[in-house]
Amino acid sequence: MSLKHQKMLENLSDDLYKEILKYLCTFIVLYKIIGEENLNKLSDTIYKYANLIENEYSDSQIEECIKVLNEQLPALDSFTNSFKNLGWSNHWGIYKDSKNKERCQLVLEMIEKYISNREINVPVTIEHILPDCECIDNAQIGNLFYLEESLNGQCADKKLEEKIGRYEKSSKRYKSKDFEPKIRTVF
Repeated sequence: MSLKHQKMLENLSDDLYKEILKYLCTFIVLYKIIGEENLNKLSDTIYKYANLIENEYSDSQIEECIKVLNEQLPALDSFTNSFKNLGWSNHWGIYKDSKNKERCQLVLEMIEKYISNREINVPVTIEHILPDCECIDNAQIGNLFYLEESLNGQCADKKLEEKIGRYEKSSKRYKSKDFEPKIRTVF
């Protein structure tokens, strides 16, 4: 609300406002959705900077807030382990619940927006590159990506070789035939 108020007062440009909101969304995905950290740990920081931004606005307050938030992100090893453990499945109990699906959808959407540098404006669903039914490892995030709903429906539990042609019809960036989930998981 402090940011919105400063925007209304024209102390904060539309571009900077949008950039900050984009950062905050990304931060939440990295901190809470992937890192599984408790947002309550940030309460003091949020209250402090919301007050400062509301009552003593300056660009340096924004920069300081972002710096403090960045310091709260999980360490790379911890983050990487949490990322590897993300997954969703129709077949494997540990990954089967709707919370896992929602987490994967948020992460996949963020990755897609980052890589393609555009909004997703067609119906998409989660595609398992290697068949979900074959192995529990195939439920992990490195084996998942967003695919147009119409194409994904044609892929159901087929082998990768049978799916490649459908992937190439995608308006996204899946023209490559090099799909190695373990490598994709660790970037």
